[in-house]
Amino acid sequence: MAFIEGKQEQGVVMAPLCDIYTGPIADWYDDWLSERKEDIAYYVEVFRGRSGSALELACGTGRLLLPLAQSGVAIEGLDSAPDMLAILRKKAALLGLDDIRLYEQPMQEFAIPKKFDSIFIAGGTFQLLIPYEHALACLRCAHQHLQDDGSLLIDVFVPWDDIQSGSSSSYRVVRDSTRADGSRGIVLERFEIDIPAQVTKGIYRYEFYKDSRLADCFVKDLWVRWYWKDEFVNLLTAAGFSNVQTLTDSSLYQEWHVYVFRAHK
Repeated sequence: MAFIEGKQEQGVVMAPLCDIYTGPIADWYDDWLSERKEDIAYYVEVFRGRSGSALELACGTGRLLLPLAQSGVAIEGLDSAPDMLAILRKKAALLGLDDIRLYEQPMQEFAIPKKFDSIFIAGGTFQLLIPYEHALACLRCAHQHLQDDGSLLIDVFVPWDDIQSGSSSSYRVVRDSTRADGSRGIVLERFEIDIPAQVTKGIYRYEFYKDSRLADCFVKDLWVRWYWKDEFVNLLTAAGFSNVQTLTDSSLYQEWHVYVFRAHK
């Protein structure tokens, strides 16, 4: 089963994205990404000293949102996964930030009764929206929720290593974390590449150990769509944005691998 919001493809019913980031996956999410700091540093620097309100789409457990809030950004968050938002709320309360507004809505059809100076989608999360119409709907929603002089900031990636290999029929470990109590969470991945659709069709096996014994194990699918640079600029333009900039000076930017865009309303 591929996790595409509310879609059916090739006779297979697709579950909502919120159904994958649940239970132990949500619980271990921060552990698995604990060493990823470069995007946190980038977004904190981007928003440093900027006034106005900000909204993070697909904010998850607050890995980016909370450091931004701590730096003084007037930020709110949106995500479709209730388990991820529950973790974010607990973390925010521990930091004395429990007044942050959070919205449990899908990013391709959200409605908030206010507009923001900045909206951003980080970490390639936007690429979990596989159908073109969902991707376009998300960007149009963002456009509608911006102030007249507001802007959207978004980064996307191209999985070149996977594209070149074509597929992986056997599992490989992509995440492996051990907690202080000895419990361990492992993510293994195998995938197929659909070049015409520009989609990586990932199959993920999650293993959770306690006292060195396997306590839980399950498999879920997750697809990711990639975009070429000019293609994404055209998508932003189709959503109504103007003055679309490719931020080649961004610390995240890697030509042909990671693109960072700022689009103005």
